[in-house]
Amino acid sequence: VQIVLKITFSEAFLGTQRSLSVNEEQVEVRIPRGVVNGTHLRVKGKGNLQPGTGRRGNIIIKLEVEKHQVWQLNGDQLKAELPVSYDELLLGSIVTAMTPEGETQLTIPARTLPGSSLRLKGKGWPINNGHGDLIFTLALRFPSCLSSKEIDLFNQLRELSISEPRKDWLQSARL
Repeated sequence: VQIVLKITFSEAFLGTQRSLSVNEEQVEVRIPRGVVNGTHLRVKGKGNLQPGTGRRGNIIIKLEVEKHQVWQLNGDQLKAELPVSYDELLLGSIVTAMTPEGETQLTIPARTLPGSSLRLKGKGWPINNGHGDLIFTLALRFPSCLSSKEIDLFNQLRELSISEPRKDWLQSARL
């Protein structure tokens, strides 16, 4: 007997137990932590009766892991985008981030570029007797609204700025 079983991302990460009805019998299936999409599990002796032998065959269970809205699995690395503000990138910051096992503190160095990655060793997908790495890609999120004081401060900053972000680009772009 072959069965496709859909499980949540959380169940795949943490492991779970499921009760399946096979041949009018309840079969308990233990799904170990860290399984991935397409994993096959075998439950011995709980399948269909084998002709001529009177013994039961095996149940093969193919796992389908639902996608998660935040986490993506790439090999044994778990990846996610972490929303950050421009001031956290420019000035550096210690921010709270969520891992699948709870909150953690991340240090963002000053002058970090959007799209940069921060790696947390051993905080990713469960493998063997440990975990892979967790990689956060820093995603710049602009505020949906600014106070009038913030706008005034940005205008002051613009007037004080000596930076010319397109100077080299303008020269390079000329034909």
